[in-house]
Amino acid sequence: MPADQVDQEDQRDLRDRRDYFVIANPTAGRGRVAQALADVKAAMEAAGVNYRIAPTERAGHAVELARQAAADGWKCVVSVGGDGTMGEVLNGIMAAKATRSIAAATQAAATAPTSAAPGAAGTATANGGPALGLIPLGTGNDLARTFGIPLNVPGAIDVLLHGRLERIDVGKETDGYFAIVQGLGFAAQVMDFCNTHSGWLRGSPAIFAATVKLMFTYHPFPMRVVLDDQTVEGDFITTFVMNTRLTGGGMLMCPDAVTDDGMLDLCLIKYVSRGSFLPILTRTYSGGHATHPAVSFYRSRRVRIEAKEPLRKMYDGNVPRVVTPAEMECVPRALDLVVPQGAPAGGRRQ
Repeated sequence: MPADQVDQEDQRDLRDRRDYFVIANPTAGRGRVAQALADVKAAMEAAGVNYRIAPTERAGHAVELARQAAADGWKCVVSVGGDGTMGEVLNGIMAAKATRSIAAATQAAATAPTSAAPGAAGTATANGGPALGLIPLGTGNDLARTFGIPLNVPGAIDVLLHGRLERIDVGKETDGYFAIVQGLGFAAQVMDFCNTHSGWLRGSPAIFAATVKLMFTYHPFPMRVVLDDQTVEGDFITTFVMNTRLTGGGMLMCPDAVTDDGMLDLCLIKYVSRGSFLPILTRTYSGGHATHPAVSFYRSRRVRIEAKEPLRKMYDGNVPRVVTPAEMECVPRALDLVVPQGAPAGGRRQ
């Protein structure tokens, strides 16, 4: 379909979705979200749109709120917070879509003629649910960074009101969905530290400071990574299974990853000395780590990672108490995301 036709359809869909269920995590971003809620309300009122603000009260609450909002027919569910809040909202939306798909498949199977094509009854549309909107005020904000969504309330709301819809892939793992990254080993340790320790640092500096602090305690993790066409084994510091190119508050972990190719991108970092690891980390912000011999990249539709010791999993800033093995797959074009008009398709590097 020509690009101008795609843009027209996106704008039509976005106009149809101008009612917003806003899920806000008051504890995200070292308290920035709580301060911003009054601005969010004022901007929504000024725009004259239908909206509701629902603060989260506990871990996992955003999943419940988003799932119910989707079931209630809200056209756009907005995450106010960081990647962790976004990840919970994503899981609520995807859970609602899965429930709807199962119900639709059951009904279609009951009424379909016996000559229907195999699999036709279970076909689900990618936009069969609410779009995801972002007001990114947390620590990492990497999905927003990928598409150039402003990291402030006025700019982010302007995107919600005047942006376009980008249909993106979503990663699916046994224990949940992710839009940015699933990480094991050192990556999960760093994010868990950021989530459980408050401080004066915010954004990517907070993540980098946690990384440097934990460098003195890391150790190798023997892992086996099974891809579509090969198996990789070794002692790794960390593994990243990416949907986007950015993670960790702006680290260009997988420089060539895009969100519309139906594939997951992997960055595997083998065990090296602390003296060698720090230069690798500092170069991730430019993508310069890609040339280091301890760093390798792969692309696969499905991924299974086994570890010698149970490792906690990290999804989009959340570190739930679930452990390896990890089985993942890419769900192509599964979610509509509200992005700026000029955002690069697939979140490509510009």
